[in-house]
Amino acid sequence: MPNTIRTGYSAKFSLTAPAVKLKANTSGTSLVFEVTTASGTSMVMRYRQAGSSSWSESTPLNSPQTGDEITISGLTEGETYEFLPLATSETAGRGTRSDPGNILRIVPSSGSALEKIKSQVGAELATWVPSGNIVIGTALRGKLDLGQKAALISGKRTGREREASGTIRSKYEITIELYYSHHDAGERENVLDSLAEEIAAHFDNNSSSFSGISGYFDTAADKVSHDSPGRDIGRAIVILSCLVID
Repeated sequence: MPNTIRTGYSAKFSLTAPAVKLKANTSGTSLVFEVTTASGTSMVMRYRQAGSSSWSESTPLNSPQTGDEITISGLTEGETYEFLPLATSETAGRGTRSDPGNILRIVPSSGSALEKIKSQVGAELATWVPSGNIVIGTALRGKLDLGQKAALISGKRTGREREASGTIRSKYEITIELYYSHHDAGERENVLDSLAEEIAAHFDNNSSSFSGISGYFDTAADKVSHDSPGRDIGRAIVILSCLVID
């Protein structure tokens, strides 16, 4: 009987999930993503309306490079969508894909957050951005007192979490305060809800420090840790910034 050689080794090809950021909100029905980290021979963007069990996919982007773009069109303004970038590789086995990375939750919006806030509170606004790039340490709340205000939107650091990749990200809470006395309780709630949606939809969540803001937040993303299909863990991550509306 011929000798049989058994080994305890097996090979598994794995791909690192690509990273993207929302580059521009080109319209209420179209979003443009920029590749920030690429791996594999191609990548696709899976997307679905929040709550749906089925995914749609973008056209594969072959040999993606940092800075390449993926455009997703045909979305409905005001609806919440989930986006999941995946690396693919035919060389690592037909149809091999990366493990799920981070889901981006986005509410497409056709206008500037600040313009919408201004129209809702009916006042001119001023923005406050600290000089330089200030890394957040302990819990901090930023406020700029310019006298009587129509509304104040501020944020504070509430903790940190470690992603599966080992990256540590800070977590923040956004606080909105209204100063218009003629708003009744129902109107105030509607304005607050709308402001909260716009802030969540326009904060750049790829940083844990202050960054320059020139007029409005142009990134619409909620990043949520994702470890298996249908299971989301962690909390929303946004940068700490402050708007003062006079």
